[in-house]
Amino acid sequence: MVFSCANVVVEDLVYVYYGGGADVIGLGTCRLAGLLDYALHG
Repeated sequence: MVFSCANVVVEDLVYVYYGGGADVIGLGTCRLAGLLDYALHG
């Protein structure tokens, strides 16, 4: 099993790691401002 344990922020870009199966991990990115706006306002 693969579990991501952290998200990395570089300047204004958030790197979101996620499990994609029993032995792989994926990576998504988003802008920090967009992520915060979505978290606060849906």
